Amino acid sequence: MTQDSLAPPGALRVRPSGPVGAELMLAVAHPEQADGDTLLSGPLGRFLRGFTKAAGLDETSLYFASLLPACTPHEDSAELAQAGIADIFAHHVSLVKPKRLLVFGADALSLMQHDPAQGPAEAREYAIQSGTVPMLCAWGLDRLGQRARARKAFWNTWLQWTAHAD
Repeated sequence: MTQDSLAPPGALRVRPSGPVGAELMLAVAHPEQADGDTLLSGPLGRFLRGFTKAAGLDETSLYFASLLPACTPHEDSAELAQAGIADIFAHHVSLVKPKRLLVFGADALSLMQHDPAQGPAEAREYAIQSGTVPMLCAWGLDRLGQRARARKAFWNTWLQWTAHAD
């Protein structure tokens, strides 16, 4: 949260929220510009909460996170990768110990050093210090909010992914 290289000077830093051992950790690249003191409290967050409600998820069992602590829509992914943001996020996931991880957007995936040859709406495992966490990669919340076909494809992938819950 306080690392100078992870946010522009004077930028509002927004903390993650949720319980350790969360049923699901939801991650984005950075807070949205409309967020106040709460991560994902702007329009994209309201859209995300609509999804979580439709999916029957209890919000108290969800952990909301961003790879970067402040809104930085034009971040330099290569520079941040050099700074070790992927390792920092993997450590964050290790501390939270979620049962599953849902990552939204190509920006977040590139910061996690995701292989761009893989499609965004895929299930896979995410390596952390203590093993792996089932991970679903999805399009960005803005894209999902604007495109009905993307929402439908994501919803179908979500249903398949959750049908195989441990």
